[in-house]
Amino acid sequence: MIANRSQAYLQDSRRIEARLAQIKEIKPMNVAVETPKEHNQPMPAPEALITVFLSEMRRAQEEHASTNGSMRATYAKAEGKGINLAAAKRALKIQKSGKAEEFAAELAKLLQYLNILGIGVQKSQLDLFEVAPNLAPIDEKAELDGLRAGRFGEPADRNPHDLTTAAGQRWLEGHYRGVEERKLVFALQAAEESETEVIDGDEAESAQANLEDEEPFGGPWPDDAQVAARATE
Repeated sequence: MIANRSQAYLQDSRRIEARLAQIKEIKPMNVAVETPKEHNQPMPAPEALITVFLSEMRRAQEEHASTNGSMRATYAKAEGKGINLAAAKRALKIQKSGKAEEFAAELAKLLQYLNILGIGVQKSQLDLFEVAPNLAPIDEKAELDGLRAGRFGEPADRNPHDLTTAAGQRWLEGHYRGVEERKLVFALQAAEESETEVIDGDEAESAQANLEDEEPFGGPWPDDAQVAARATE
């Protein structure tokens, strides 16, 4: 009789184990499922990433997209990539106003006042500042300008140089590289968004509720009559 009870208990335990396995196959509510990333995937240059997101922020500002929330979404994506939103907004404002020299003068005064207050910036920290070179060959500058324009999503017909000149050709070369980097940034962004999937938890909750409604091990401990009946099955 004890052997029959053990056999019945084992059958009920196996049924519960199978049920638990079904539950585990259902993803929990709102769990982000990530697809393994491919190795050796090309990555854009940091400057390209920053430029592309700055261009998207500027576009969102120009379109007054905050009414439908897309501006906030753009800012959130940029911040998620490490963009300092305060600095980015300030940079876009300076770009729009064209008052870069005024900003440089203000920054110089700011550093002076900080030094007077005893919290001056060290010279070693000033090395972190990125500045444009005073003198650069026109061809090299043209290529950098084209690269920046391509990253920013500007069309190729914005080339300020004559196409018959070396500067004009270098600008186009830089623009092409910038466009390709811009495409890469967007492709990686789309891949990251598709890798994260929010699973609906309705099925998981329903299955879990059904499991909780069941008694431990599928039911009460069988009595002798039940064991005898199962033994004859």
